[in-house]
Parts: sequence; C-alpha cells; structure tokens
Amino acid sequence: MQPEKQTKTNVGVGIGLILQMLGFTLAGKEDSTAILGIVLLVASVPIFVWGCMNYAEGKGHSKSFGLFGLAGLVGLIVLVLLPDQNSHGSVARSQKRKIAGLFSLITGFALLVLGLWLNHLGDDIRLEQMLGLWPGICMVLGVCLTIASLVLMLGHGDLHPPEGDKS
Repeated sequence: MQPEKQTKTNVGVGIGLILQMLGFTLAGKEDSTAILGIVLLVASVPIFVWGCMNYAEGKGHSKSFGLFGLAGLVGLIVLVLLPDQNSHGSVARSQKRKIAGLFSLITGFALLVLGLWLNHLGDDIRLEQMLGLWPGICMVLGVCLTIASLVLMLGHGDLHPPEGDKS
C-alpha cells in the first residue's frame, strides 16, 4: 500500500472506530449522555468511510470501494480481503496474517461487548460484588485486541527488508 494512503487509512479507521466505541457505550446509557453517544456515532461514519476510501485507493482500487465502510466492520473486512493491486511483483501480505487479524478483530469486539454486557449486569447490586473488575478487564482487553488486530491487518505487509537490502 502507498505510505501516504496508509497513514490516512490508519487515522480515519482508527478515529472512526474509537468514536464508534465511545458512541455505543454512551448511547446505551439512560440519561442525557445517550444523545452525546448518538452524535458520536453519526460523526464517526464519515471519518470511518474516509479511512476506508483511502484504504481502497491505497490498494489500487477505486475510491468508491471505500463506501463499504458504511457497513462498519463488515465493510472493513471486505476491504481487507480485497487483493492489493499495487504489489507489482512484491510478496503480498500473507493470507494467514489476514485471517489472524480478522480473528483478533472479532475476538476483540466480542470481549468489548461482553464487558459492556457485564457492566450493565453490574447495575444490580447483588451481581456487582460478584463481577468485581471483570467488566472493566473485558472492555480493556477488547479495545487492545481490536487495535492490535487493526495494526496487524492494515500495517506494513513486509516485516523484514528484502534479502538484497541490508538497511
């Protein structure tokens, strides 16, 4: 992928996902912060789609393929699975890396949702003592795993320089 497109992709997708996570968290509240959550969710869509458009263009496809970002993570997964048309004879990112990244992404979001669900269950005083720190631990692990999977999937495909290049 082109380096300038990679930076724009990481910024757009990263900020979009962070805004979506915050938005979903706040939208689930039953007070006035729910409105802020909805505003964050709406604001995340153009940023996320912009990142996806840069990702599609960086892989040599039309920018319009980035509109898959309107489908959220499902659209991002479709873009990740598209072949990189700019590889020009270089070794493309391995399929194993993509699969590991997708598995990590799904696991990260599952942990995040589990943490939010446990946190909601913790509103009951009887369960709050039993759950302890588990909701927070699940949410932190979910966010970290999600970010790590995005780095794995969207990062540079070549971890080592070519054999002829010792720099």
